[in-house]
Parts: sequence; C-alpha cells; structure tokens
Amino acid sequence: MRQDRRWEIFECHRCGKCCVEIGLPYDPDIIFEIAQFLDLTVDQVIERYYGRVTEDREFWVSEDHKRTPCPFLKSDGDGKKTCAIYQVRPMSCRLYPFDTDSGRQGVDCPGAKIVYARLEEEEA
Repeated sequence: MRQDRRWEIFECHRCGKCCVEIGLPYDPDIIFEIAQFLDLTVDQVIERYYGRVTEDREFWVSEDHKRTPCPFLKSDGDGKKTCAIYQVRPMSCRLYPFDTDSGRQGVDCPGAKIVYARLEEEEA
C-alpha cells in the first residue's frame, strides 16, 4: 500500500521546520504523560507551554507565543534539531508529516519531498 510505503521511505532530516512553524500541538490524551515526564502538574504544563488555565480550572486558553515555536525544540551540537519530550510527544508529532488530521499545514518538509519524489519515480 502506498501509504505504508511512505513511512518505509521517510527519514526525518531533523530540520525542526514543523516544530518552528506549527508549534506544540495540544493532545489531551498525552498531556498527563508530558506533565509526569517533566515532573509538573497538568496546570503547570498548560501555563508554561500552552496558554493559561481559566479561573474555574475547567478549560484553558491557548497563547500561541508559548507554543510556537515548540518550546521543546532543542538544537544539538551538529545543528540538527531534537525534541526534549520525544518519548511522550503528542500524537500529531508522531504522525507528522503524513498521517495528521490537518496535513503538513504548509510546512515544506524536506523528508516528505524526498518520499513523494521517490514514490513518483517508482510509479513511473
């Protein structure tokens, strides 16, 4: 299947474009794991990395300047980018660049370009 083949070919270039341009996605299913990984409360994670918790503590309000670029994006010594919460990263990050609900969101992913070029060659 072509979809499975994309993941077989894909290699992340660790350029960080997705993390810089899209930022940190909110994933309610993983936020508890992120909090535990960082040894913080969920409210602290939201306040530091996403936005602010409402006074009634029922909701939170996104503040894009906190999540874009992703605050967990780090550079290694070789100029490559890495994720400080890679083990517990949100599902959107795990599925990027092919299987996200909202596509690549306009990010020019070099790894995806190579995949599509190679698939085109294979189909020719």
